[in-house]
Order: sequence, then structure tokens, then C-alpha cells
Amino acid sequence: MTFRLSLSAASAFAAVLACMAPTAARADAIYLIWPGVVGTETIPTAPSVPGAIALNTYGQSFSNPSAGFQTVTPKFQCNGITLSKQADGTTASFVSATLKITTIPKLTVRFTTPGVIAGTTFVPVEIVVLNAQIVRVSQSIDASAGGTATLNDSVKLLATTFEVTSAAQTPTGAITSISKFGWNCVSGVAVPF
Repeated sequence: MTFRLSLSAASAFAAVLACMAPTAARADAIYLIWPGVVGTETIPTAPSVPGAIALNTYGQSFSNPSAGFQTVTPKFQCNGITLSKQADGTTASFVSATLKITTIPKLTVRFTTPGVIAGTTFVPVEIVVLNAQIVRVSQSIDASAGGTATLNDSVKLLATTFEVTSAAQTPTGAITSISKFGWNCVSGVAVPF
């Protein structure tokens, strides 16, 4: 099954990635790695990562309502992360974390695409989310997929810190142009990592 980066996810990262990656970011699959929660997917990178959760979409939003020509102190906002996935054996973990108000120390999202060398997988973007809390899980049924009804989970979470790493790949398969950016949503400052 192939997952495409949704339009909302693409636009959410446009501003961040435009200044980070020399070429446009593209993803054929999106995976979530949640330590202690075992998904059914294996990320086919070297080394491979078993137990990942396949995502249908990922979106992240940031804003600065005081941007522009105003002379007030900036009020940066991390407006939350949204993701969707098919309901599966990990659904109960998402619901439990929501209702128990669990702080998840670390979540990793990997966008993958086939590498330039046949049989390889490249990770153009990886996002590490620290101290996340899931604030909403909703479920819906999509019956448009060939007449087969699919139960989907839509999840919204908030986090204190995120770290984005983006990279490009040369025609020979070498990883190049690695860029990193981290932000603390509580203190409103960039963080090195």
C-alpha cells in the first residue's frame, strides 16, 4: 500500500522545508515510531525499523499572529499536530493516552521515498516530537475505497518541542544538504539538537 503526503501536510511543511531542503520534499509513505507501542509496519531503511505505525496523513501548524509590520513582541504558536491512520491494533493505545492524559516522551515521524539506488529507501524528512499529549482521537468509516469500508483514526496532539531534520540525496545515493531545526513551543525559542 502506498501513502501520499496529504495536501495539508505538504502546505504545513512548505515554510519550514523551503528554507531547509534544496529540492522539494516528497514522500511515498509516512510512519510513526512510538516506543512501547508496536505497529504492524517495517520501515525498509538500512537498518530496517520494525513495529512502525503507517500513517495516511500528517499535518503540523505554526503561526505568529503578531507577524507583519506590527511592533509588538512575537507570539509564536505551535497549533498542534494532526495525523490519520487506519484503525488497527494500536488504536487502543491512542485512545488510552488521550483519556489518561499521558505525556509521551518521544514520537518520531519518518517520511520515506524510494532511494535513487534501486532497492533502497530514503528518508527526506524526519520529525521528532518531544513531550506529546494526544488531545483528541476520532474515528470515521470510509466506504469509498472500492466498496470496502475502512475504519480510520484521526488524532490531534500537542507537544512541547519538535525537531525537524531534512536531507537531499545525490544521483549516486549519497546523503547531502542535511538541515536541522528545533523549536520549543513552550518558551518560543529555537533549540539546537
